[in-house]
Amino acid sequence: MWLCDRSARSRSKRRQDSRCGAISCTFVMIFPSNRVKILVASKPVDFRKGHDGLAALVRNALNKEPFTGTVFVFRSRRADRLKLLYWDGTELVLAYKRLEEQR
Repeated sequence: MWLCDRSARSRSKRRQDSRCGAISCTFVMIFPSNRVKILVASKPVDFRKGHDGLAALVRNALNKEPFTGTVFVFRSRRADRLKLLYWDGTELVLAYKRLEEQR
């Protein structure tokens, strides 16, 4: 995850970053706590759903609260993609992973 600052104080010493176009960027790793619950949905979900749609699915179908730090894992119909939804303490985070065959 890149944290970017687009408003640096000294305009003469600013350097444009080629990765994201911001003035300065810092790479930040997000580590879950040592007691993270992971819930995996057993049925595929509509992968057009975003943060809000998946959070509503967690509340309505799983009867769980999405703002507890639990990691919710969803798969596509073909099981070649995954979406992970979790609360990091400040906002919902949605991670997307495309799975590929080993060749």
